[in-house]
Amino acid sequence: MKEKIVDEAIVSTDDKEIAKISKSYGIKVPFMRPKKFALDKSKSVDVVLHALDYYRDLNVYFFAVILLQPTVPLRSYNDIVGAIKLFNSKSGDSLITGYYDDQLSDLVLYKKKDNFAIPLNRDHNRGIRRQDFEKVYRRNGAVYIAKVSYLRRYRNIISSRPLLYEMPEDRSINIDSYDDLEKVECYIKKSEY
Repeated sequence: MKEKIVDEAIVSTDDKEIAKISKSYGIKVPFMRPKKFALDKSKSVDVVLHALDYYRDLNVYFFAVILLQPTVPLRSYNDIVGAIKLFNSKSGDSLITGYYDDQLSDLVLYKKKDNFAIPLNRDHNRGIRRQDFEKVYRRNGAVYIAKVSYLRRYRNIISSRPLLYEMPEDRSINIDSYDDLEKVECYIKKSEY
């Protein structure tokens, strides 16, 4: 049996089918999410604060919140536990998960203005080899943890200096497009062998 790592686990949804499936797995769905928090432009912080307000009205309070977005299905139990252990062992208002991206650097990133490339780094043309890039991590959206006091004060899930829990790139696919969905499906099929 796996250790209990959270006090309460819930699903916030406005969809009756998702609520039914969640309950069939033993996950609480204590309320149906109001439509205003279930739109394409709805912010995750508002969804989290809505859930916290629901529990506050029941005189139930939490120190921190863990947000697991359904768009990152390849994260593992060990990723979640590792992120929680890191958050609990360090002093920080929030934690994000991410992976090392050896292709990414502000040395190769530009904005476009009037058909000109505007470099994000003034050293972009100094011939720095990719192997010499500073190590950069890409946020993957798999696990977010934030202190409730921080959430309420700043209405943000991510602080200006979040802790970083590193995950492998292959479990970091965030489904934002059909291509991403195909990548996840290919990864799952490959892992079944």
